[in-house]
Amino acid sequence: MENKKLFTIVVPMYNVECFLKDCLNSLVNQSSKNFCAILIDDGSTDKTKEIALSYVEQYPNIFKYIYQKNKGLGGARNTGIDNIDTKYSIFLDSDDFIAVRTIEYLEELISKQEEEPDIILTGPTIYNSINKTYWPFYDNFEVNRIFANKDFTNVSINPEILSLEASFWRCIWRTEFLKANNVRFMEHVAWEDVPVHFVLFHEAKRIIKLTDKLTFFYRINTGGQITAGTGKSRLDMPIVFKQIVDIMKQQKWPMVERAHVINILQKFVKWTMEVISDEYRKEFVESAHILYKSLSKKEYKAYKKYIHTSFKLRMMFKLFRSNSKHKILADRSKTIRFEKRYEKLKRKAKTAAKKIKHLFRK
Repeated sequence: MENKKLFTIVVPMYNVECFLKDCLNSLVNQSSKNFCAILIDDGSTDKTKEIALSYVEQYPNIFKYIYQKNKGLGGARNTGIDNIDTKYSIFLDSDDFIAVRTIEYLEELISKQEEEPDIILTGPTIYNSINKTYWPFYDNFEVNRIFANKDFTNVSINPEILSLEASFWRCIWRTEFLKANNVRFMEHVAWEDVPVHFVLFHEAKRIIKLTDKLTFFYRINTGGQITAGTGKSRLDMPIVFKQIVDIMKQQKWPMVERAHVINILQKFVKWTMEVISDEYRKEFVESAHILYKSLSKKEYKAYKKYIHTSFKLRMMFKLFRSNSKHKILADRSKTIRFEKRYEKLKRKAKTAAKKIKHLFRK
């Protein structure tokens, strides 16, 4: 039987004793109690269990605790999905927290809908742990642009919604929609939510937004975020994108949708190339090369057609697809020299273009 509460909040936890109280206090202090929270302890070895159980003891009507052997964030989220019995699902990372009226705002938004939404997009706020500053999430402006003058959307109406930040935690999900799409996350892999994010946005019929209210706080500079790292976890990126590339090919997604998936791939790869350590750079480049080779010329043409991007990113795409030239990217010094040469040629091209333009004016 479905829980009488409207929301279940799944909180995966692994060695977060420094931040967990902030997260759980933000739930205890909600203005609306129309939710329950499942705390998934993914084999923590610090005081995470002790802290979590103290909240379960104090607030048994809110919290439920589940322990499992370590399976990574994806495995913890899978356990959460298996235990949800409410209409809507929220996934809150244990080093993040939510504003005190978040559940109240969501209740109010849902009550105004003529049809139940599959996805509710929120407008998170970034919180810097080091200097205690706040600023809007990376794509809040773009979300508001997509939803301008409309109550809901989907990929048929706005395929560019697939170019938003691929973050599972910043959405509220209709639970039946999640389970109908057999959502399962990859275990022991970073960026495990990327394939799931794309599939669900592709399948959603009704996506609405809650970006004009203070809701989710995304904590950065914690010292332990895998996605901020420069090391081995970066090697997971081609793995998760290979999964979604295979899915969109098998299911024959429209080319415009594939273009936006490639757009996010390009951003992730560019970001990785900027930060990855030399120890793992060559291995990453070889894995990314194999991934890029799996993309067709039609998909690349769609990317150029639908995405307004720089020549530099288009060049990166071609280099990664090349059987020989992609090796340049494996050496940081060669990459820097190549980029300097590119910048020099670009300046010459601009000068030449100006001269040609001047000639035509005569």
